[in-house]
Amino acid sequence: MKLIVACLTGLILCSTPWALAQQQAAVELTEKLHKLVSLKGEFTQVLQDESGSELERSQGEFVLQKPGRFYWQTHDPFPQTLVSNGETIWLYDPDLMQVTVRQVSDDLQRTPALLLSESAAKVAQAYKVSEPVNNQFVLEPREEDALFESLTLVFAADQVAQIQLLDGLGQTTVFTFESAQQNQPVDESLFEFAIPEGVDVLID
Repeated sequence: MKLIVACLTGLILCSTPWALAQQQAAVELTEKLHKLVSLKGEFTQVLQDESGSELERSQGEFVLQKPGRFYWQTHDPFPQTLVSNGETIWLYDPDLMQVTVRQVSDDLQRTPALLLSESAAKVAQAYKVSEPVNNQFVLEPREEDALFESLTLVFAADQVAQIQLLDGLGQTTVFTFESAQQNQPVDESLFEFAIPEGVDVLID
Protein backbone atom coordinates (compact mmCIF):
# COMPACT_ATOMS: atom_id res chain seq x y z
CA MET A 1 0.00 0.00 0.00
CA LYS A 2 2.83 2.43 0.87
CA LEU A 3 4.45 1.71 -2.49
CA ILE A 4 1.22 2.49 -4.38
CA VAL A 5 0.75 5.78 -2.55
CA ALA A 6 4.40 6.70 -3.08
CA CYS A 7 4.19 6.02 -6.83
CA LEU A 8 0.98 8.00 -7.08
CA THR A 9 2.49 10.94 -5.22
CA GLY A 10 5.34 11.04 -7.70
CA LEU A 11 2.99 11.43 -10.64
CA ILE A 12 2.26 15.07 -9.86
CA LEU A 13 5.24 17.29 -9.11
CA CYS A 14 3.72 20.72 -8.83
CA SER A 15 3.57 23.18 -5.93
CA THR A 16 0.33 25.00 -6.80
CA PRO A 17 -2.51 24.62 -4.24
CA TRP A 18 -4.83 23.21 -6.92
CA ALA A 19 -2.32 20.56 -7.93
CA LEU A 20 -1.62 19.65 -4.32
CA ALA A 21 -5.36 19.30 -3.61
CA GLN A 22 -5.75 17.12 -6.69
CA GLN A 23 -2.77 15.03 -5.62
CA GLN A 24 -4.24 14.50 -2.15
CA ALA A 25 -7.62 13.57 -3.64
CA ALA A 26 -5.96 10.97 -5.86
CA VAL A 27 -4.15 9.50 -2.86
CA GLU A 28 -7.38 9.35 -0.85
CA LEU A 29 -9.24 7.65 -3.71
CA THR A 30 -6.35 5.22 -4.17
CA GLU A 31 -6.58 4.21 -0.53
CA LYS A 32 -10.32 3.52 -0.85
CA LEU A 33 -10.01 1.54 -4.08
CA HIS A 34 -7.06 -0.43 -2.72
CA LYS A 35 -9.41 -1.96 -0.12
CA LEU A 36 -11.70 -3.25 -2.86
CA VAL A 37 -10.82 -6.81 -3.94
CA SER A 38 -14.24 -7.93 -5.14
CA LEU A 39 -17.77 -6.57 -5.25
CA LYS A 40 -21.06 -8.21 -6.18
CA GLY A 41 -24.72 -7.28 -6.01
CA GLU A 42 -27.54 -5.76 -8.02
CA PHE A 43 -27.62 -2.49 -9.92
CA THR A 44 -30.10 0.00 -11.30
CA GLN A 45 -28.99 2.03 -14.32
CA VAL A 46 -30.78 5.31 -15.10
CA LEU A 47 -30.14 7.62 -18.05
CA GLN A 48 -31.03 11.28 -17.41
CA ASP A 49 -31.12 14.27 -19.74
CA GLU A 50 -29.53 17.65 -18.99
CA SER A 51 -32.43 18.66 -16.74
CA GLY A 52 -32.33 15.42 -14.74
CA SER A 53 -35.43 13.90 -16.34
CA GLU A 54 -35.32 10.12 -16.67
CA LEU A 55 -34.97 8.79 -20.22
CA GLU A 56 -34.22 5.11 -19.65
CA ARG A 57 -34.01 2.65 -16.77
CA SER A 58 -32.56 -0.86 -16.60
CA GLN A 59 -31.68 -3.36 -13.87
CA GLY A 60 -29.39 -6.31 -13.43
CA GLU A 61 -26.66 -7.95 -11.40
CA PHE A 62 -22.89 -7.65 -11.35
CA VAL A 63 -19.73 -9.29 -10.03
CA LEU A 64 -16.32 -7.56 -10.04
CA GLN A 65 -12.95 -8.95 -9.02
CA LYS A 66 -9.46 -7.54 -9.33
CA PRO A 67 -7.51 -7.56 -11.51
CA GLY A 68 -9.75 -6.49 -14.37
CA ARG A 69 -12.44 -9.18 -14.20
CA PHE A 70 -16.16 -8.50 -14.24
CA TYR A 71 -19.59 -9.91 -15.04
CA TRP A 72 -22.31 -7.37 -15.83
CA GLN A 73 -25.74 -8.84 -16.59
CA THR A 74 -28.62 -6.55 -17.59
CA HIS A 75 -32.06 -8.17 -17.26
CA ASP A 76 -34.66 -5.48 -17.94
CA PRO A 77 -35.85 -4.06 -20.25
CA PHE A 78 -33.35 -5.55 -22.76
CA PRO A 79 -31.08 -8.44 -21.78
CA GLN A 80 -27.36 -7.95 -22.32
CA THR A 81 -24.21 -9.53 -20.87
CA LEU A 82 -20.79 -7.89 -20.51
CA VAL A 83 -17.93 -10.15 -19.36
CA SER A 84 -14.17 -9.78 -18.97
CA ASN A 85 -11.48 -12.18 -17.76
CA GLY A 86 -8.95 -9.38 -17.55
CA GLU A 87 -7.67 -9.88 -21.09
CA THR A 88 -10.77 -10.15 -23.30
CA ILE A 89 -14.14 -8.37 -23.15
CA TRP A 90 -17.29 -10.03 -24.51
CA LEU A 91 -20.54 -8.13 -25.10
CA TYR A 92 -23.47 -10.45 -25.79
CA ASP A 93 -26.79 -9.16 -27.10
CA PRO A 94 -29.22 -12.12 -27.28
CA ASP A 95 -31.92 -10.09 -29.06
CA LEU A 96 -29.50 -9.41 -31.92
CA MET A 97 -27.91 -12.87 -31.65
CA GLN A 98 -24.55 -11.10 -31.62
CA VAL A 99 -21.32 -11.16 -29.60
CA THR A 100 -18.73 -8.38 -29.83
CA VAL A 101 -15.21 -9.38 -28.77
CA ARG A 102 -12.30 -7.06 -28.07
CA GLN A 103 -9.10 -7.01 -26.07
CA VAL A 104 -9.01 -5.09 -22.80
CA SER A 105 -5.90 -3.10 -23.77
CA ASP A 106 -6.23 0.40 -22.27
CA ASP A 107 -10.02 0.42 -22.09
CA LEU A 108 -10.06 1.79 -18.55
CA GLN A 109 -11.45 5.11 -19.83
CA ARG A 110 -13.97 3.40 -22.13
CA THR A 111 -15.44 0.68 -19.92
CA PRO A 112 -16.57 1.99 -16.50
CA ALA A 113 -16.83 -1.54 -15.10
CA LEU A 114 -13.05 -1.77 -15.38
CA LEU A 115 -12.71 1.19 -13.05
CA LEU A 116 -13.62 -0.84 -9.98
CA SER A 117 -11.91 -4.04 -11.06
CA GLU A 118 -8.55 -2.51 -11.95
CA SER A 119 -5.68 -1.57 -9.64
CA ALA A 120 -5.85 1.75 -7.81
CA ALA A 121 -2.59 2.87 -9.43
CA LYS A 122 -3.99 2.39 -12.95
CA VAL A 123 -7.08 4.39 -12.06
CA ALA A 124 -4.95 7.27 -10.81
CA GLN A 125 -2.91 7.23 -14.01
CA ALA A 126 -6.00 7.26 -16.24
CA TYR A 127 -7.98 10.00 -14.47
CA LYS A 128 -7.57 13.42 -12.91
CA VAL A 129 -9.21 13.31 -9.48
CA SER A 130 -10.92 16.33 -7.92
CA GLU A 131 -10.99 16.98 -4.19
CA PRO A 132 -13.87 14.94 -2.71
CA VAL A 133 -17.07 16.57 -1.44
CA ASN A 134 -19.48 14.55 0.73
CA ASN A 135 -17.52 11.36 -0.03
CA GLN A 136 -17.90 11.93 -3.79
CA PHE A 137 -14.87 11.88 -6.11
CA VAL A 138 -15.10 13.46 -9.57
CA LEU A 139 -12.75 11.90 -12.13
CA GLU A 140 -11.91 13.36 -15.53
CA PRO A 141 -10.29 11.14 -18.19
CA ARG A 142 -6.77 12.18 -19.15
CA GLU A 143 -7.28 11.02 -22.75
CA GLU A 144 -9.36 13.13 -25.14
CA ASP A 145 -11.07 10.16 -26.82
CA ALA A 146 -12.81 8.91 -23.67
CA LEU A 147 -16.51 8.11 -24.02
CA PHE A 148 -17.55 10.47 -21.23
CA GLU A 149 -16.64 13.91 -19.87
CA SER A 150 -16.48 13.02 -16.20
CA LEU A 151 -17.18 10.20 -13.79
CA THR A 152 -18.29 10.57 -10.17
CA LEU A 153 -17.70 7.84 -7.60
CA VAL A 154 -20.01 8.04 -4.59
CA PHE A 155 -18.91 6.15 -1.49
CA ALA A 156 -20.89 5.01 1.55
CA ALA A 157 -18.10 4.68 4.10
CA ASP A 158 -15.41 2.79 2.13
CA GLN A 159 -17.76 1.00 -0.29
CA VAL A 160 -18.77 2.30 -3.71
CA ALA A 161 -22.50 3.00 -3.70
CA GLN A 162 -22.98 4.79 -7.01
CA ILE A 163 -21.25 5.74 -10.27
CA GLN A 164 -22.36 8.78 -12.30
CA LEU A 165 -21.20 9.24 -15.91
CA LEU A 166 -21.58 12.58 -17.70
CA ASP A 167 -21.29 12.36 -21.49
CA GLY A 168 -20.55 15.01 -24.10
CA LEU A 169 -24.27 15.60 -24.75
CA GLY A 170 -24.92 16.58 -21.16
CA GLN A 171 -26.69 13.32 -20.36
CA THR A 172 -25.89 11.46 -17.15
CA THR A 173 -25.95 7.71 -16.60
CA VAL A 174 -26.32 6.74 -12.94
CA PHE A 175 -25.43 3.26 -11.69
CA THR A 176 -26.75 2.61 -8.18
CA PHE A 177 -25.51 -0.53 -6.43
CA GLU A 178 -27.87 -2.43 -4.15
CA SER A 179 -27.40 -5.43 -1.83
CA ALA A 180 -23.69 -5.07 -2.54
CA GLN A 181 -21.20 -7.39 -0.85
CA GLN A 182 -17.56 -6.32 -0.82
CA ASN A 183 -14.61 -8.73 -0.60
CA GLN A 184 -16.77 -11.84 -0.40
CA PRO A 185 -16.13 -15.09 -2.35
CA VAL A 186 -17.29 -14.93 -5.98
CA ASP A 187 -17.95 -17.48 -8.71
CA GLU A 188 -14.87 -17.06 -10.91
CA SER A 189 -16.44 -19.04 -13.76
CA LEU A 190 -18.55 -15.95 -14.47
CA PHE A 191 -15.47 -14.19 -15.86
CA GLU A 192 -15.24 -16.52 -18.86
CA PHE A 193 -17.78 -16.41 -21.68
CA ALA A 194 -18.73 -19.33 -23.92
CA ILE A 195 -20.01 -17.98 -27.22
CA PRO A 196 -23.40 -19.56 -28.01
CA GLU A 197 -23.78 -21.49 -31.24
CA GLY A 198 -25.41 -19.69 -34.14
CA VAL A 199 -24.62 -16.12 -33.05
CA ASP A 200 -22.72 -13.56 -35.09
CA VAL A 201 -19.25 -12.77 -33.74
CA LEU A 202 -17.80 -9.30 -34.29
CA ILE A 203 -14.13 -8.62 -33.52
CA ASP A 204 -13.66 -5.02 -32.45
